[in-house]
Amino acid sequence: MSLSSPCCLSQLAASGVGLLLALSVFGIFAARRALGSRIIYAACAVICAGLAAVALITLLAPATRLESVEIPIGLPLSRTLLGLDPLSAVFAVIINLAASIVSGYAIGYGAHAREPLRIVPFYPAFIAGMNLVLLAQDAFSFLVGWELMSLASWALVLSEHRSAENRRAALVYLVMATGGALTLLLAFGLLAGAQGGYAFEAIRRATAPGVGPISRGAQLLREEDLDALDDLVQALSAGLLALDLPLRSFISSWHRAER
Repeated sequence: MSLSSPCCLSQLAASGVGLLLALSVFGIFAARRALGSRIIYAACAVICAGLAAVALITLLAPATRLESVEIPIGLPLSRTLLGLDPLSAVFAVIINLAASIVSGYAIGYGAHAREPLRIVPFYPAFIAGMNLVLLAQDAFSFLVGWELMSLASWALVLSEHRSAENRRAALVYLVMATGGALTLLLAFGLLAGAQGGYAFEAIRRATAPGVGPISRGAQLLREEDLDALDDLVQALSAGLLALDLPLRSFISSWHRAER
């Protein structure tokens, strides 16, 4: 199998996420010593550089059909699907290149942390969550990556727990992240339809123009149904506007806490 084949690249990217998760567990013990923290950050820099390279090869390789990696865990009677397509590869290059640079800087900067046990184990988990969101090819793995990223970043914001503003910023972030996850769960449930196909390929087939429950339902809408749909859209718009206040509060709280 060629290293530039889609299946091999997806396997390499999934292996990188697995290594980051393993570093997160190892960081619980390594963070007790300054040298251990430096090793974790250095390993994160190397793995992220490798993930960026894999994503770049995916972009430069000739366009071929996506081949996902199947992992025998997930929802009942289903498997977790991970794969690197060109769109996710664009974001993977940006995220992992930035994470590699930050990790290299953290080798020296992280040695000054007052409580490294509150930072080091969650740092690779946060990067792993971001990459898992990009690699996800089904709703289950996407939501797992989203929650891993959200909880790890919440723990990182809360690392300076002695500050009241840090605690408040972390709480606001957690509430917003939970709201986002619930919205995503609802969206995936609607997209999956009665067939319950949570793989993204199945969702794409079910929501294609003229195909699936959404398109067929749109053809059967009556006037009162359109009115109800309009009310729903207005309610969702009001909800998004309501989230603007906690978003601004979270950003200002985080900036004050960082100062």
